[in-house]
Amino acid sequence: MLRALVFLFTAAVSVAAVAAGTAEFEEGVNYHWVSPTRASTENIEALEFFWYGCPHCYSFEPFVKKWQETKPDDVDFAKVPATFNRPEVMMHARTFYALEAIGAPAQVHEDIMSEMHDRKNRLADQGAMEAFLESRGVDVDAWRTAMDSFSVHVKVQQAAQLSQKYGITGVPALVVDGQYRSGDVKSYDHMVSLLDFLIAEARQGRDQ
Repeated sequence: MLRALVFLFTAAVSVAAVAAGTAEFEEGVNYHWVSPTRASTENIEALEFFWYGCPHCYSFEPFVKKWQETKPDDVDFAKVPATFNRPEVMMHARTFYALEAIGAPAQVHEDIMSEMHDRKNRLADQGAMEAFLESRGVDVDAWRTAMDSFSVHVKVQQAAQLSQKYGITGVPALVVDGQYRSGDVKSYDHMVSLLDFLIAEARQGRDQ
């Protein structure tokens, strides 16, 4: 009897949570349905589209880091650099993947954003980026080679294709399981709550 009561209580809480989430987040406003086909990955895929030079992305970064500390085990999270048609944006996208290719620490990405937003150094061309990375102990010869590598160019092209597929016109933007794209939010906390909500929606869809 006790086990039955516990089950009923848990089910009631779950229903209430879903109802509350549904009331808080409205399709077509807070999020958008972008595809009937979910991501072809074993886990639920959560993507954050960002640009090093975006002040909102920089402000959102601490919230994303905190969320990752308790990220569900069935969720794979990845950042995707913006590929808007501006030379510095494309250079920054190549930089992101080149740093990834040479195994640079995650802290370097944070240092780039801090340099751009706290110290107002826009790192708008490859020479400026190279000088900054060298000051952070990055192997710039390896980075320069990676910048011109076939694999980095392919990843930038794939990022551009994803942006087009999901209708990314501004950052930061979230895409969950290839089906949901974030929309209007009230705050960065609200955006994290939306991420959790969309993950729950994706999980429920996979269970059906």
